[in-house]
Amino acid sequence: MDVQKPMQIGQTMRSFEALGSKRKLITTNSDIANYDFYHPDNILIIDRHHPIVPPSFLHSNYTPLPQEIYTSYSLSNWLGSLLG
Repeated sequence: MDVQKPMQIGQTMRSFEALGSKRKLITTNSDIANYDFYHPDNILIIDRHHPIVPPSFLHSNYTPLPQEIYTSYSLSNWLGSLLG
């Protein structure tokens, strides 16, 4: 579960933790739909004032993403680009 601060821009660490651990995420951050790792089977965007979580989201399986997406957000890839 990820509830962003009202003025926050971008993703929280929770988004990347969920991606790295291949776990589903429930978030109030609608901007996540613009990222290449967004998949509606894995990430549910909810309204912070009227949160509704369909049981089907909780009971369905995580859908694996292409390996290159996991690799592009990996710590080793980030360090490589930083130290580059």
